[in-house]
Amino acid sequence: MKRKWIRRVSWILLTPVLLFVILMILLYIPPVQNLLRREVTAYASKATGMQIQVERIDLRFPLNLLVRGVEVIQQPDTLLSLESLNVRVQAWPLVKGKVEVDEVTLSQVAFNSANLIEGMKIKGVLGRFFLQSHGVDLSNEAGRYQPDGIIGHSRTNVDERYYDYA
Repeated sequence: MKRKWIRRVSWILLTPVLLFVILMILLYIPPVQNLLRREVTAYASKATGMQIQVERIDLRFPLNLLVRGVEVIQQPDTLLSLESLNVRVQAWPLVKGKVEVDEVTLSQVAFNSANLIEGMKIKGVLGRFFLQSHGVDLSNEAGRYQPDGIIGHSRTNVDERYYDYA
């Protein structure tokens, strides 16, 4: 009888852990990633009133996220067009409260703030941007990064308009 209760309590305690592990494994399966991509972009489009499209999201083990073909459109302007974003983070340092980013790469980015920022309009095109960051300590809220630069053509136009509301 005592053994039966121990077994039941063990199952009750282990069930949330097992469900969490199964959920984490499912996130690495491409059809599940596609389903999440469709649902999240539809929700974000509805919530913001913008047309948001993401061609592909690919999460690879342990923590490598690749996003391709992103477009954010608020008629008549295209606010963001992104060919690819790749983020690679080391998993083990996260357990210790540190973030080790091996790579953040943006490729073929075009952005336009349109009228989202009152009094300022920012437009730009970025060929390729690469960033590494080793040593972000979450407990001390401190970190350092090494920008390796912007490669390819880069053009940014900033148009500032100041308004006097007095």
